[in-house]
Amino acid sequence: MSSYEFGVYEQVLPMGWIGERPEDHRLVRQVGAPIPAAWRDVVVDRKLQCGVRVTMERCGFIEYDVEDWAPGLSNKPTGYLRETSAAALPALVQRLRLVNAHLALLHCAVAMHHENESVPVRRVRKDDLYTFAGIEDSPDFAWFGSDGPRQESVTPAERERAAEWLTLEMAETSLDWLDAVVAAGALFDLDQLSLGLDALGTHDFNTALGAFWYICESRLRKLASAHGLRYLKKDGTERSPMISEVIKDLEAAGLIGPKQREGLDEVREGRNALLHAGTESGQSMTDKCLALATELLAGVAAGLRARTPRPLFIVL
Repeated sequence: MSSYEFGVYEQVLPMGWIGERPEDHRLVRQVGAPIPAAWRDVVVDRKLQCGVRVTMERCGFIEYDVEDWAPGLSNKPTGYLRETSAAALPALVQRLRLVNAHLALLHCAVAMHHENESVPVRRVRKDDLYTFAGIEDSPDFAWFGSDGPRQESVTPAERERAAEWLTLEMAETSLDWLDAVVAAGALFDLDQLSLGLDALGTHDFNTALGAFWYICESRLRKLASAHGLRYLKKDGTERSPMISEVIKDLEAAGLIGPKQREGLDEVREGRNALLHAGTESGQSMTDKCLALATELLAGVAAGLRARTPRPLFIVL
């Protein structure tokens, strides 16, 4: 393995097994039992057009190789990224955005294939990343998390896994979208989707509304720019328009519909009330903003859907 690889695991567990559930899946109840080899079968191994290679194990461990993805490269080896030095920080930020965007897209893939179901999204932070490094006093290498080597036995965390939610089709769809998102320069927008969905897991509607509204405003401004809508000062130089002006002009140009414009105006006012008057958001307002944000993101990732994460019945 190369020094450009890193992985994530615990944050994927609530989403379920990837592909078919292994026959010995009930071993999740036996804390301390050796992890069966079948759990670590590689079920997805794909190099994206953007240069990132993604490998997914049945148990949910996801490896990312960014050797051919320039934004994820650092002047320091991967193993030192935890230090967050000035040289390493930009690459670490991009890697975290990539992972969090991908987990949000896995959520969206489930939402697209299941009319009424949703899976939790948990943010990945610096200390959640696994790195591939040498074992002390040994010539061998292994995956290491923040608290030591990757576990070879069942832990209580394994019981957080839902049964049979992430099909291979969903996994592949998430990677199709991830490629499209990177190509469109929309990685930060999807990172904000992850932030908002994670916030909904603790009913933090204020944080979620801010994240979802950022997506709306970002996509609306990019839509206006892509269709040549320009805003000039009296001296002929470019100016940054208010978003309400952009929304009005996009409707006039037929780029958004009246219903969409009404919804955007409503959530814009809700976000402004939160920011300027301290008026807290509720679930209804946040859900409306999420729906509008994903509708606009569908212009980048065709068919993308998301919904408020709901508790799942865990089948062991």
